[in-house]
Order: sequence, then structure tokens, then C-alpha cells
Amino acid sequence: MISTEDLMADWITVRTTLKRQLTYLKSGHEVRVPGLDAAQATADMVARVESCLGEIERLLKTYSSRG
Repeated sequence: MISTEDLMADWITVRTTLKRQLTYLKSGHEVRVPGLDAAQATADMVARVESCLGEIERLLKTYSSRG
């Protein structure tokens, strides 16, 4: 069994990675996806990473308040 503390530590690592990637994407770097417009692919990626980041933040808030 894994402890909540271990899960939260992993989620914090994921959050840090997502924030770094989001900063990179928002600073003008584009995602190259074969068959897709780079600007649109980047905008889609930013939206999805922001969504993931929001979910990680909610998980951390929920479980840190139960500790």
C-alpha cells in the first residue's frame, strides 16, 4: 500500500514538471505535431496542461486538508 504522503510527494513533482512545461509553451515555443498547425497544437497543449495542473492542485488541496 502507498501512503498519502508518498502520493502527494509524487503529485508535487508532477505539478512542478507541468508548471515548467507550461512556462516553456507560453514563452513562445511551439509543439510540432505532424498534420496539425503548430500554433493550434500548442494552444491545445497549453489548455490540456492547464487542466491537468488544475486537477493536481485540487488533489493536493483535498488530501493536504485531511492530514
